[in-house]
Amino acid sequence: MIGIPVLALALFGALGVAVGGQVALQASFARVRHPESLATANLTADAETVRGWYQQLAAQGTLDQMIITETVDYLWMAGLAASLVLVTFLAAALVRRRHSKAAARLHRLAPAMIAAPALDAVENALSLIMLSDPVGFPDPLAYAHAGVSMIKVVAAIGSATVVPAYAVWALIRGGTGTDSGNER
Repeated sequence: MIGIPVLALALFGALGVAVGGQVALQASFARVRHPESLATANLTADAETVRGWYQQLAAQGTLDQMIITETVDYLWMAGLAASLVLVTFLAAALVRRRHSKAAARLHRLAPAMIAAPALDAVENALSLIMLSDPVGFPDPLAYAHAGVSMIKVVAAIGSATVVPAYAVWALIRGGTGTDSGNER
């Protein structure tokens, strides 16, 4: 078992990568001068609208910056994935003495915490494919891109709420060191 101080330190480093990645992503996206916010751009499924945005970016000479932005986003995803996994392992370590079964569940859940960043990676891959043919990409790519983006948002909300809520529940509920007879 990795100790709490080591997990906390690793989490601090992963959060640094995530924050640095998000700052770089936002700065890169600002240079694109996209006509819409990143959230709106990601959630738009209308292919003609997306093509129109790409044409506008090409006309203003920032289409290549959009490709760079999509690539920079992978740094954010890596930092976020590591942070989510580490915060789940840290939550497991923190509740272990009061509720060992909850700690074991959190430990098993940790790898699944990469779902939102993994979906973000798929979303970006679809963006990069569309950007490779900005005026001729097939319509279903825009639908898939927006759909994956929507699922990513749901997964991110789940990641941000389930682990903390479950850890707090386990700390409040407590239990014996082995939780024998206390689990429902």
